[in-house]
Amino acid sequence: MLSRLVYFPKAPELMQVVLDLNKAIEGSGLGLTQSGCSRSMAWPEDEGSAPLSGNDEARVLKDRLRQILIELAQTETVVTYKNLAERLCLMPPQTIHRATDLLEKLMAEDAEAGRPLLAALCVGRLRNDLPAPGFFMTAQVLGLFSGAPEGPVARDFYMRELARVFDFYRQFRSG
Repeated sequence: MLSRLVYFPKAPELMQVVLDLNKAIEGSGLGLTQSGCSRSMAWPEDEGSAPLSGNDEARVLKDRLRQILIELAQTETVVTYKNLAERLCLMPPQTIHRATDLLEKLMAEDAEAGRPLLAALCVGRLRNDLPAPGFFMTAQVLGLFSGAPEGPVARDFYMRELARVFDFYRQFRSG
């Protein structure tokens, strides 16, 4: 099985995400910046609603993260944490940290639902195509992995989990 590590700094795929976001929020009252990233997500002002709460923003981001990862899984593509944070339009500081927090929440949801871990699609740029240690530590807390976050045991677990992700989401591939 071959997967490709794709970097998205201004790639056509990123432009498609912007178009998808524009289409998704059309008529919703949410505002976008020129880059396609939402800086201030608020309910339509004419309805007199307050801005989204922190919990609502986190839910929206987590849902968007799941959508991005499913699209990547369907094309059997992995992504770096940095590029994932960019695709989520996270603004500094701590963009990668916030992305990994969301990934850990997705891992818990996936494990509870008996699905493969979509977070396996995210790899560290300097980790030889392996996820960061937090992926393995979270998998261990969830009872899915036992061992050190580096070495052959970690690589074997990761390769099996990545194959499960690709196999599971292949059935939903569009086109």
